[in-house]
Amino acid sequence: ISEKSKLEGFGSSEDSSEGYTIYQFQRYLGDISVSYNFLNGANADYSGMAKVYEQYLFGSTTQGESKDYYSTVDLIGSVKGVENILGVSYNTDIPLTSYEQAQTIVKDLQANGMSNLGVKLSGWTNEGYTHRYLEKAKVSNVLGGEDAFNSLISSIRDSGAKVYPDGDIQVIKWKGAKNADRAESLNRIDASLFEYDELTFQSFNQQNILNMNALKRNLNGYLDLVSKYNLSTVSIGSMGEQVNANYERSEDYMERQEALENLEAIMKEKSDAGFEIMGTNGIGKLGKYMTVINDLP
Repeated sequence: ISEKSKLEGFGSSEDSSEGYTIYQFQRYLGDISVSYNFLNGANADYSGMAKVYEQYLFGSTTQGESKDYYSTVDLIGSVKGVENILGVSYNTDIPLTSYEQAQTIVKDLQANGMSNLGVKLSGWTNEGYTHRYLEKAKVSNVLGGEDAFNSLISSIRDSGAKVYPDGDIQVIKWKGAKNADRAESLNRIDASLFEYDELTFQSFNQQNILNMNALKRNLNGYLDLVSKYNLSTVSIGSMGEQVNANYERSEDYMERQEALENLEAIMKEKSDAGFEIMGTNGIGKLGKYMTVINDLP
């Protein structure tokens, strides 16, 4: 099983026969198995298929007590932007939600009946929403500094809610990653991840994808930062919904199945260490290591 990509020749298009196809450097060398599950009777429908897949992902489970609905509120701290003074433009951090404002928002939500609340703090560090390495991040002075952040954490804890500082562990601001840390696509260019605007049909916020070694280092540094504030709750951005290969012909080469196995091992290790992980989508077997999963289909 090999990934492939077509490279178009000069002046050719995707529909053209010109160009050539390249394949991944090394095929998958692990075991491949196929399982068959036969459904019958009342279980021979979509619900029966869903139950089989649930058992495959999470194992045999028994119906427990029903739980209250869990709500996640996503607060964005700061973003990178451009301001102008006397005709001179410069890049700066633009605050959207300060630590003090976040504290007020959470109190207002709870006062209006929203309980069992998880507070996801995106863009909460000095790196902002679109960031570089999180292993070197700090609390943002633009959003209020150390004292205001500690006050926010204490307030949320006292209210019974949980706070999940968010960082997209596996991506770095475009051109912000060291060359040795960047994953490479099949066509030998830096692998990247985009966000997509459904209104304008445009892609934006291009970011470098990290190879696995850089991802692990970035994650460990980020968890060290979170632990400084006595937090064991953390949000991991797109790490739970994207599985990325690295086709660079080096010791960092890793195809997608091996990358998935590495991610599962990382998630298990952090979960066993006591971290409560908030993720998105919960792809494959990664979901069982997440305490909170957002944006389920």
